[in-house]
Amino acid sequence: MPRNFFDLKSDQADSKYGQLLIKIKPNSEASSLPYIEKTFKKLFPLTPYTYQFYNEINLQNYEKESKWKKVILLAAVLTIFIAGLGLFGLSILMAEKRFKEIGIRKVLGASVNIIVFTLSKDLLFLISVAMVIAMPFAYYASNRWLETYPYRTDVGPLTFVEAGLLVLTIALITTSYQSIKTALMNPVDALKTD
Repeated sequence: MPRNFFDLKSDQADSKYGQLLIKIKPNSEASSLPYIEKTFKKLFPLTPYTYQFYNEINLQNYEKESKWKKVILLAAVLTIFIAGLGLFGLSILMAEKRFKEIGIRKVLGASVNIIVFTLSKDLLFLISVAMVIAMPFAYYASNRWLETYPYRTDVGPLTFVEAGLLVLTIALITTSYQSIKTALMNPVDALKTD
């Protein structure tokens, strides 16, 4: 918000004048403030003159939210990283368990794309089920949290669809490395181990 709104308020609790909002032209603070002070003292000689810019008031009001934003962002990044490591480990485990099946599929002529799809579809299905369960709760919680603010934005379903697509993309990227590595292996290695 530009620094062209400011708030004049009286320090006296029993003052009948309260506070006054004045809008001044942008970049004219140096000339406007002395004139306003002189006029204020002329009109209200017994009331102390204090002022504060409105954008500074807004910054103070949302300082706590700014700190929480940093904490939540750090927690989200850490959570996504740990979930990605778990997903990567799970894809390695699934590839090891299906090592012989992949070898047989390759001998029978399965392409790399089909093998990658076969290995990824189970994990992506589980992630999709988890998202379908979690999204209504997240929608409800975010709307309840935003109700506490006088000025707020609405969280629509499109936000959660975009978040879901982002999660599926991250999961696909995480699992695709191991899936492609397993799909490109020599099928003889899978069939001769026992």
